[in-house]
Formats: sequence, C-alpha cells, structure tokens
Amino acid sequence: MKNITIIALSLVVAACSSSSERGDEYDYIDTPIADQWADHQDDDSDGVINQRDLCPGTPLGAEIDNDGCGSY
Repeated sequence: MKNITIIALSLVVAACSSSSERGDEYDYIDTPIADQWADHQDDDSDGVINQRDLCPGTPLGAEIDNDGCGSY
C-alpha cells in the first residue's frame, strides 16, 4: 500500500511540474458582439417590429393588427 501511495504521489508531482514547463498559451477568439437591438426596431412606433411590419408607414395612434396594418 505504501508503494502505491508513493507511485501515485510521484505521478501527480510529475504531471503538475510538466504543465508549467510547457508554457502553454491559448489564442482566444474575441466574443462576438450581438447587435440585437437592430432586430427589434420599430420605426413607425406602432408596436410591431420592422421585420414583421407589413405597413411601415402606420400613423401614430392608428388601430393596427399583428402585421402592423390598420384594422379593417
């Protein structure tokens, strides 16, 4: 049992010492910046985002449906 402990301890010490000698350096990529605010813009302020708005020139205060067009 004593021999196993000595062998295990020597392996741990050898593994720890070799990792610091290699001088590992990592090249990290830059984190991409999410530009999601542009996805949720509403230029005519009708409450429907531009990507779903079928009637982009809705006047303020107009009654609209889910597509941004006036209710008929």
